[in-house]
Amino acid sequence: MDVTLKADGRGARAETRCRELSRAPYSEEADNLTRRFLTPEHRATIDRISVWMREAGMEPRVDAAGSLVARWEGATANAPALVLSLIHISEPTRQA
Repeated sequence: MDVTLKADGRGARAETRCRELSRAPYSEEADNLTRRFLTPEHRATIDRISVWMREAGMEPRVDAAGSLVARWEGATANAPALVLSLIHISEPTRQA
């Protein structure tokens, strides 16, 4: 199944980043997105997304389960924070 994303002005950066994360060194396979838990590709993806999070003003970290978690503090002293936890792994495609 071929899925083609159509980028507009608001989604172009997101599409570019998704495409970047679908290739080496973030995917184990050249023709399929495969990123298994605790592989070098998984680590590379965590490192890359962490850079983007820091650029956005977030504080990323890897939790005890190996998941990427980020916190974005509120703009004022008592404002609530936004906390994100990301799923960025995949499994190999199974051909029937």
